[in-house]
Amino acid sequence: FSGIGSGTLALKKLRIPLHTVVHCDHDPIANEVCKFNHNHQRDDIKHVYIDTFEEIYGECNEPDEDKIAKLVADYGPFDLVLAGAPCSNYSGLNANRVASCANAQYLPNVGKLITKLNDIQKKHGMKHDVLFLSENVVFKDFDHINKCYGNLPPIRLDARHFSPCERSRFY
Repeated sequence: FSGIGSGTLALKKLRIPLHTVVHCDHDPIANEVCKFNHNHQRDDIKHVYIDTFEEIYGECNEPDEDKIAKLVADYGPFDLVLAGAPCSNYSGLNANRVASCANAQYLPNVGKLITKLNDIQKKHGMKHDVLFLSENVVFKDFDHINKCYGNLPPIRLDARHFSPCERSRFY
């Protein structure tokens, strides 16, 4: 869920060397903006665009190891995953909060993807875990989500400490 590529821009501005960046977002407009923001630059980075999370993860609730292994073989190894999964089903603004709908599964499935990436890459000799930053709204009852991220408790930050905007999020 790369959106318009702000994470990539931040890494570039920090002068962190990037070889390959795999962008994935369901929103075709976000993908086009991301392509415009990054493909027109001579940054010596291989930019790969994938239209849906399911192309990487598979269609089921558990990750498709073959799809993820192919992603690693084609574009890996991966050192960092930045994710901003759709959050509407966890948001306090959403009165329904139906955790069983497909949209609500992206947040836990990103955690499962990271775990599977680690497993596959370690089989191929990678000595360190994939680093990740996953952003989402603040919500209650996040034990199920924590399990998908290796039982790491979220860190709560508010944008007001870094910008004129007030926006509390879990990372």
